Formats: sequence, structure tokens, C-alpha cells
Amino acid sequence: MPNRIFYACQAVAINGSVVHGAQSLGITTSFDLEPIFQLGQVEAVDILTLSPNVEITITRALTDQNSTIWSGDFLTNIGPSDKNICIAVGSDTSDLLTVNTSQIYCTGAGITGATYTFPVDGVFTEEITFVAQHKQIGGCSISVSKDTTSKAKTRQHYNGGAPNLVTSAGNITNIQISTSAGRENLFKLGQYKSYHSYASLPAEVNVEFEVSATSLDQVAIDTVEACSSPTGGAFDEQNISLDICGKVFTMEKCKLSNVTYGGGDTGGGNATITFTYTTYNSLTIS
Repeated sequence: MPNRIFYACQAVAINGSVVHGAQSLGITTSFDLEPIFQLGQVEAVDILTLSPNVEITITRALTDQNSTIWSGDFLTNIGPSDKNICIAVGSDTSDLLTVNTSQIYCTGAGITGATYTFPVDGVFTEEITFVAQHKQIGGCSISVSKDTTSKAKTRQHYNGGAPNLVTSAGNITNIQISTSAGRENLFKLGQYKSYHSYASLPAEVNVEFEVSATSLDQVAIDTVEACSSPTGGAFDEQNISLDICGKVFTMEKCKLSNVTYGGGDTGGGNATITFTYTTYNSLTIS
């Protein structure tokens, strides 16, 4: 057993493939408890464990050689609960994780959330959250091969795609794409474990652009005549496709949902504008 666990002696794999560029890993196992009481008695008669599950969150750096965990369209990623996730730990004195001392193996995992962050100062990252109902100790293994050639993606790897309303307001300093979809379990009599897990739809997808302002936000809310619909840049839906030099992130039918202007105070900071676009069930990475 290792004397401690740190980044170099732990790894995670999805469906047998090591997640390269992984930066952090979190595992939370929760038990849905329901106490049973009866009239005339304060103490619980029984405490039931109804639906245990495990949540796994993986954050990784995007590089020029490794693909994203989320690949393809929204339903292809959110729909199934068919991922097998292995988490392994090895010696803390070895320079490479090849021999495992302990493992956790979760099967039937489904994606419940995804966040992509493209900052001006730092590495582009992917964060994916899974939920599974089955968790066992052991049953898998990971052997990591050495990687010294991958190049992390940073600000110069953003190759455009922001809406005109955003680019005309200033210089983009941060982009974040996020979505979250809860999962529901289906049960049947005669079986403790659920027989199916499905994503709760519709799921909101948000694309947030932070801009170092060179003008005000230029978003007007005009008077709308009777029997008419509002039109213009603040009201029209649009497709957003962000080119991250080798990966394209596409969200269809996005509409502006929030604009926030702030900063530029007497402390010397720069004014910023944050534009948030919202759509539903639409995130394709190709």
C-alpha cells in the first residue's frame, strides 16, 4: 500500500481507456435513507437504504493529442448509462503507475454533467460528472504509459466562433460551456437494483462569454408592437460553433439569456461584460 495518495500514483480509465491529461478526481458515494416510524413511538422502527449511488467527477486538461470524453451529439452522451469506470492507486514511490495496489470499479455509469472552460490565463479543461449505481472494490486495473509529448491547449487555440454581439463588445477573456441533466432510476418489484437509469430531459446548456469591455453591451430592449414578436441580436436564436483548434463545440438554437456589465471601479480594475446564451439538449463535439 502507498504511504500517501497524490497525483502520480492514481489514475482513472473509462471503458478500459486511460483518461490522459486528468487533473483531478472526486468520488462521492451516497445512500438514500428513509426512516420508518410508527404512532406512539419516538424511536425509528427501521431505517431503509433505498437507492445508493456513486458520483464520479473527472477534470482533465485538453491537449493536442487526446480526444474529449464527450464526443458526438447530446443524446449520444447523456442518453446511455453504459460507461465502466476504473479508479486505481499504486505505489507513491514509483515514477509511473503500472502496478495497482487498490481499485474501485463502477459499471453502468451515465453522464450527468459536463463543463468546458477556455480561459485567457490557464489551460483549457473538460469536467465530466458520472453517476453509477454499481460500485465494487477491485475488478479492474490500470497501467499508464508515459506521455511527454502532448501539448496543452491554451488561449491561442481558440480559433473563433463567438456571436457578433460578443466580439463587438470587447476582447474575449473566458468562455465556459456547461450542462447538467439529472438521472432517474426505474425499479421493479422483486429486484433491489434499478433495471434502468435515464437522463431527465430537457436539459439546459449554457454558453458564457466574458469580455474585457471596450464599449457598453449594446443590448437594447425595444418596444414591440401588438401581434409582433421581438427581433434583433438580443432576441434572435443562433447556432454557436466554437473552434478550439482540432475540436468544434456546436450548440444549436441558442438565445441570449443574460448580459451583465460590471467592474471598472476606482480600484483600477477593467470593466467586463458577461454574455450568457442558453439552449436545450444541444451540445455536439466533433
